[in-house]
Amino acid sequence: MSLPPELPVLTKSGCALILLFGGTEAGRRACDLLGVHLVRHVAVEIDPDAIRAVNEVYPDVLHFRDVVEFTREVLHGALAGVRALFVFVLCGFPCRGLSGANPTRKGFYDERSQLFF
Repeated sequence: MSLPPELPVLTKSGCALILLFGGTEAGRRACDLLGVHLVRHVAVEIDPDAIRAVNEVYPDVLHFRDVVEFTREVLHGALAGVRALFVFVLCGFPCRGLSGANPTRKGFYDERSQLFF
């Protein structure tokens, strides 16, 4: 038996970051400042302005728009191909229904505010 002409390169191991309702991804910035090596960054965010801003700074982010459709199977697919020693799951609060910047906010009566639960 002989070795193949080229051995596969194993992906470096590190941490995976899953951010739910991450907005502009302050959790990623915190990882950068702390020197945490990320092998995968997955963001679940619906706001197109936040997604665009994040893509400018972190083009490697895998974006998913709907937290309701972000199932275990989707998560496993997003983490496929990397060797994650730890998976950090961080969560912001879905703020569209609560934010003072939204003049039509409905607080907890807004169904978007219920997504956290």
